[in-house]
Amino acid sequence: MGGAQALLLTLLRELKAAGRAESAVCAMTRRWADPDLVAAIEAAGATIAYAERGISDPRLPFAIARIARASGADLVHSHLSVANVGSRLAARLIRRPHVTTVHTMPGPLIEDSRARARADGLTARLSKVLVAPSVELADAYSSAFRVPRGRLRVIANAPSAEPPSNGFDRDSVRAQLDSGGGFLVVCVARLQREKGIDDLVDAAALLHERLPGLRVAVAGDGPEGERFRQAIAASAAPVTLLGHRADVGDLLAAADAFVLPSRHEGLPISLLEAMAAGLPSVATAVGGIPSLVDDGTSGLLVPAADPPALAAALERLAGDRDLGRRLGAEAQRVVERDHSPAAVTAAYADIYEELAGR
Repeated sequence: MGGAQALLLTLLRELKAAGRAESAVCAMTRRWADPDLVAAIEAAGATIAYAERGISDPRLPFAIARIARASGADLVHSHLSVANVGSRLAARLIRRPHVTTVHTMPGPLIEDSRARARADGLTARLSKVLVAPSVELADAYSSAFRVPRGRLRVIANAPSAEPPSNGFDRDSVRAQLDSGGGFLVVCVARLQREKGIDDLVDAAALLHERLPGLRVAVAGDGPEGERFRQAIAASAAPVTLLGHRADVGDLLAAADAFVLPSRHEGLPISLLEAMAAGLPSVATAVGGIPSLVDDGTSGLLVPAADPPALAAALERLAGDRDLGRRLGAEAQRVVERDHSPAAVTAAYADIYEELAGR
């Protein structure tokens, strides 16, 4: 469950609410079907269809094509390179238009294997339209894979976190996170190198004595969780890895600030969720983040891979709660104005109808 899956769920829910899609069928491989994602897709009113082939199986495009043909699909939309290649070929087989959402900035830090990234680029022109969440990401993808810039359209991402649960008790959640009444910072990210969790651990270690009571809680799982746990133990940094959490809305509502120390990003939905919750945020100036956060107005920006700068920004927020309230309020206004789920989904629906009509 990451940003791509969160956007998928937002689109499904809003398409149904607005009556802009007759039906939606989500094709996935059973081996990688996250149970929470499957349940959320079905709750959004969509149907699950399993393509019983692996991601690298050359028969996968035919399996997807059978699902699309059986459902009477007017178009095919894919997210992430693991799905792009097979679904583009499937759309070509059934002569239906294909839409791709580009979620990650191409380059040496891309969160993917080189082989998959190359395959994504080689087949990119099979998509009638490619959607990027920021101008920076659209320009980078066009340049890296030599896709005509006119094929890429910019539609901002939208937050998808649920509001705090019924019976939410802020003090109780903070106690569970061992904040001890101190400054509580939340991060929502996959546990992998590109998300900069190493830098966050180092920054928290620098602040351990300067900010007594500081607690940094990281929600998310991933392939490098054990390495990060070892780093935390070795540094005595006040960081807790929470693993996968279904109550992100509660965590954000209980926090004093949000941090996203990524070294590589597109336009992160986790940051949008924190901004929508009215939290002041510290984020790195990578990918599309500078187009989302105005430094000093709707959040604080720091260079990537710079723990001292990250620590200084967090210390600034902890020492100036009025600044935090101003940043959080402006961040909330930015999301309400430019990133509402209904407006983002309407922009996608316009593309769907344009392509299906043609």
